[in-house]
Amino acid sequence: MHPSKKYAKDVISGKAVACEWVKLACKRHLDDLKNGGKRGLRFDEDAADRALEFFSHLKLWKGKEYKGREFVLAPHYQFIVSNIMGWHNADGSRRFRTAYLEMGRKGAKTTFAGGLGAYFFVADGESGAEIYAGAVKKDQAKYVWMNIQNLTRASIFAPLITYHKHNLSIESTWSKCEPLSSDTKSLDGLDTHFASLDELHAHPTPEVHDLIDDSTGARSQPLILIITTAGFDQSGICYQRREYLTKILKGFGDDTFFGMIFTLDTKKDWPGLQTIEEHKVDPTGTPEDDWQDEDLWIKAMPGLCGITKSGKRYGIDKNGDQIPGYMTRIDDVRKKAVYASEIPAALNNFLTKRMNVWTQQATRWIDLTLWDENYSREVYCFND
Repeated sequence: MHPSKKYAKDVISGKAVACEWVKLACKRHLDDLKNGGKRGLRFDEDAADRALEFFSHLKLWKGKEYKGREFVLAPHYQFIVSNIMGWHNADGSRRFRTAYLEMGRKGAKTTFAGGLGAYFFVADGESGAEIYAGAVKKDQAKYVWMNIQNLTRASIFAPLITYHKHNLSIESTWSKCEPLSSDTKSLDGLDTHFASLDELHAHPTPEVHDLIDDSTGARSQPLILIITTAGFDQSGICYQRREYLTKILKGFGDDTFFGMIFTLDTKKDWPGLQTIEEHKVDPTGTPEDDWQDEDLWIKAMPGLCGITKSGKRYGIDKNGDQIPGYMTRIDDVRKKAVYASEIPAALNNFLTKRMNVWTQQATRWIDLTLWDENYSREVYCFND
């Protein structure tokens, strides 16, 4: 069974713990395998497998425990790569032109984006390919670009690439790879084959997104990859893209847009759920996920690695060893959860950045019931 189909079936069956948005993305894949041909869609397993194999030739470079090791994709990333690269239209071109990936921090999103960008740069067969790593500021844009550079530097693809300080090039295909940001001197004249947009939630305007989106028109099968955590601005371009994806996952027909949202199931997303407080009063309904339940953290962080308080094992084998591809350490998340439970000012940041739940503010007012008698009777607001 193909890895993408296995992951989808594991999610739908409940074998793999996942939120409702991920379940809908998996259902979409399985439904299209069955009925997509009626719309001219076909899933090319060989194309998906070529991309998956490409990652195995890249070499990780950050951290003493990872440096030099093969880039192993966990099942959720295998599913994402397979969908992006495996689905094709009747004319043979790739189906998806935009891919939106939202999950909690420390899920290797930037490294993954670098690996996918490297494929489009090195192995996609596009002449004169222009590959961009986009962000608001140049320092942020360099994160994905640096991963493209360093993942390939010790790989079998290195001899093809000329490594410059701020540019990568492949002379044989006249292709280039550069960081791109809103403070770049000139944003005109782009002809984008692949672009990643890093932490789109932090973009104050849609400028970079719209510029890149408008620059793909001359390419036959370009891709814009959006990678982000949740944020606080629910009127910005990132939340607009998220809202559009949720419509697609619920059935709106756009065969060019792929996406996955890894998060807790909350009343905000699913109004039929009860808040935890409501469930205490009326336990007949279904409550939203409790952010302090470690067994559910994997919904927001599918690369979670460790043993929960209840004894569930995620990302480790029967001997307790870390399974390659799982990198989000549960001990680190647990430490931050304990802090958030005790410091009200830290809670929203934890919910947003770790549980990948969109909240209204980056700061949180101190609950009067938590005030110590030593506090003065003033109102304090602490930034996290």
